[in-house]
Amino acid sequence: MHPMPGTPPIAVVGSELSALVAAFRLEQAGQSVAWFPEFEARGSADGPGPEAAPLAAPIPQDAAYLTGLAAELGLSKSVRRAPNPPPTYLLPARPTLRAASAPREPMLDGVGGMLARRRVRRLLRWYSPWTDGHAPELGTRLDDRSVADWARLYLGPRNFERLYAPCLSFGFGLDPAETSRQLLLPWLDPAGRPLLQPVVGAEELRQKLEVALSGARQQSPVRRIEQGGRCVRLASGQACSTRATVLAVPASRVTASTHDLSPAERECLERIRYARQLQLDLWLPETPRVHGISASPIQRRTSANFWISESLPGPLAGIAIRREERAGTPEVRVTLVARSSFAGRSAELRDAELIDALSYAAEAHMPGLRALAGEPRLWRGAETLPAFRVGHFRAVERLHLETQRARDRRLFLCGSYQTAPHLEGKVCAGERAAERCLERSAAG
Repeated sequence: MHPMPGTPPIAVVGSELSALVAAFRLEQAGQSVAWFPEFEARGSADGPGPEAAPLAAPIPQDAAYLTGLAAELGLSKSVRRAPNPPPTYLLPARPTLRAASAPREPMLDGVGGMLARRRVRRLLRWYSPWTDGHAPELGTRLDDRSVADWARLYLGPRNFERLYAPCLSFGFGLDPAETSRQLLLPWLDPAGRPLLQPVVGAEELRQKLEVALSGARQQSPVRRIEQGGRCVRLASGQACSTRATVLAVPASRVTASTHDLSPAERECLERIRYARQLQLDLWLPETPRVHGISASPIQRRTSANFWISESLPGPLAGIAIRREERAGTPEVRVTLVARSSFAGRSAELRDAELIDALSYAAEAHMPGLRALAGEPRLWRGAETLPAFRVGHFRAVERLHLETQRARDRRLFLCGSYQTAPHLEGKVCAGERAAERCLERSAAG
């Protein structure tokens, strides 16, 4: 650790984006910061992170933390919502029936479509005091049932299968049968549609933060956190005195990183589960044909998303098509996104088996895809995405309460598991962790 004059620094441990944001915000507040991105014998402190996936998660309409940070770093033109968001189409439940298989835009419809929209508008007005996506621990009364149970009860099975289930499966790799409705509700517009858009420039944001923190970065891996956050034990055995520690790692690794947690905190952290993600990239020389329509929308636009109805069995949650340049040559990138249920079983399968399963499933919607595709690239994400199951936010609320009770402790937990599984959620988690650290430090 670099020698630092004066008072001990505040340590930030983790390589997730929330760790970078917390360290940056603490430095901006005039604090001495030591950033430790690595743990002993584990590589990066939290793995590659969801941002490393070929198809990144979209962000909600309210992204105040992200836009504010981007403006502060001079990246307003680089980090932004996609200027022309890709159109989204729902692939039919029975692709073999050509006459009835034209993709369409997902929305609340059916015989009771108008009634469903009225009902969801009234429900969202009723839920509004508890749907703060930046502080979900304040609305845990909604963390009582899954998205599937809520949508089927109030909006009908058809709308669940055609709108909410593929939105969660395709956009975030989450299982709607287990995901808490509290995660989804802040994203909905008054008509019940998820207001989510792709974001560009996430990698530039990370690089800018890493450059800003280059002087605070420590090369020594961390073994554990001791003395209630006032000491960081390095892999070399050296004990480094710190004024406080922000621990930005997955919940499953927090308990192994420190012994300074109460039994209630350990129980809450054990209740926070993680989901696997699985995506397959295929590069094609030309646009694939989508079954059931004469000309794919991708031929007229640079991108398109295709959700797959939950009522259709198989491993795929959706397909994304993008026109891009690769090695100076224009090509078409097709990303196949696996459902959470299939990704959860992927650890037992070899790469070749997964590639065959996903590509054959895509052939039902895009005939000839395998013949056109070049060398595939499979991306596996293990322990990168909080599952946000029912009860998740109640556990987060309890963690916050336990942290407030431990007034003598200077250990602050941070990570996207406390907010949401997208870029805005990570930035928000880092900002709030830095704020809590500064408040406790100021109070002595």
